[in-house]
Amino acid sequence: MFELYRSDNLEYVREQAGRIFTPHRLRAVGRVTRLDAVMCSRRMRDISFTYASYGAEVQIACGELRDYYVVQIPLSGGTVVRHGRRQAWGGRETASVLSPFDSLRMRWSADCAQLVCRIERPALESRLSEMMGRSLTAPLSFDTAMNVADGPGRAWRVWLENIVAELSRPDSVVDDPLVLPSVEQTLMAGLLVSQPHNYSSALRRQQRSVPSRVVRLVVDRMEADPGFPHTTASLAKAAGVTDRSLQLAFRKELNLRPMEYLRQVRLRRVHDELLAADAETVSVTEVARKWGFSHVGHFAARYRERFGENPSDTLRRG
Repeated sequence: MFELYRSDNLEYVREQAGRIFTPHRLRAVGRVTRLDAVMCSRRMRDISFTYASYGAEVQIACGELRDYYVVQIPLSGGTVVRHGRRQAWGGRETASVLSPFDSLRMRWSADCAQLVCRIERPALESRLSEMMGRSLTAPLSFDTAMNVADGPGRAWRVWLENIVAELSRPDSVVDDPLVLPSVEQTLMAGLLVSQPHNYSSALRRQQRSVPSRVVRLVVDRMEADPGFPHTTASLAKAAGVTDRSLQLAFRKELNLRPMEYLRQVRLRRVHDELLAADAETVSVTEVARKWGFSHVGHFAARYRERFGENPSDTLRRG
């Protein structure tokens, strides 16, 4: 993350934090008049991460967030969050999820430091709409308290922290323009599945409603042209379902992800062609690339796992 400021001046901290989030009131509790505040931030595209601490017990109050959702994960200390009529106590085991509606009041302990994930509202609501396969009829609203000590909430927290750590690396693949959109989409989907909200029941019904005809349609498409650069998104679009619905259907019926099934189809095709080929005129690399394997080293390892021999051995044997 990039350091935005270190300051002991309360008014300066309030002004700078308001630029990152929402203009707000900031007050030190007790006789404290100066802070020991630090804020670091890093933005992807529709998601940004911020590390924040004040170095003193403070109260924060603001109106509606309006344009974005926030997940606050305490790394130390604790918070009391009053969001509209709801209240949550944040600590190492409990994060707080703030929807764009209702006024917000928070109290941070003097030793509180938080990792704050901001997600733009249009992107998150669009992701939910895509996962359900229909438009939203009401704004998305989360439960405020999020269990990050175990279960799906803990898995999502670990995932988020790993992404933040990876973004700090100068050679991070997460920062690649070809990778970043899928990372954000997956992170948003994970939050929508992990944390209860007013569409959770509808989302579960959608997950259960994918018919087996969808799996048959996608399998037929893979078998017909396994060398084509299929993706989960392109296959889901062809079948008329969402990415997640397709993944759930494959897991339920075949116990595989769509791309794992496609890899098996491609490996079979490579194996059959190597057995029928002339080793004097055909190379393993040529056949592997024909069937969609661009990384020969990874391909060879998968091939050995599947058939118990090197692809070059199959070619010589054929």
